[in-house]
Amino acid sequence: QTFALAGEPIRNFVTPAGRFANATTRMSPNEVLLLARRQGRALIPVEEPSGQRRVLGYVRAVELALGTTDQLPPLKQLVQLSAKQNYLAALTKLLEADQGLGHVVDANGKTLDYVTARDLTTAFLRET
Repeated sequence: QTFALAGEPIRNFVTPAGRFANATTRMSPNEVLLLARRQGRALIPVEEPSGQRRVLGYVRAVELALGTTDQLPPLKQLVQLSAKQNYLAALTKLLEADQGLGHVVDANGKTLDYVTARDLTTAFLRET
């Protein structure tokens, strides 16, 4: 049963982008931390404040809570994933990049969904 999980499409494990609140580069660390608490998320995507609102990266809530400045910490890179990838390929890519958050993008680079390494490892642990 564990091996069957490896070939499942990544879309079975993602959160649609519309259900993932994004911060903007104009928000203060306290505003982003409040957003993270309201959403119950440890990782918050950060996007441009205007225009196309491209996703630029993400921040970890714990870094915001421990921070002492009024600016966001350097953004971490999102791992870019394809909707065609399977579970094992996505998990491998996230772990190799040592990043906690990936985004599934369309052919134009628009973010469709988000997936965390934690979501994927939790799914694996439920199967074993």
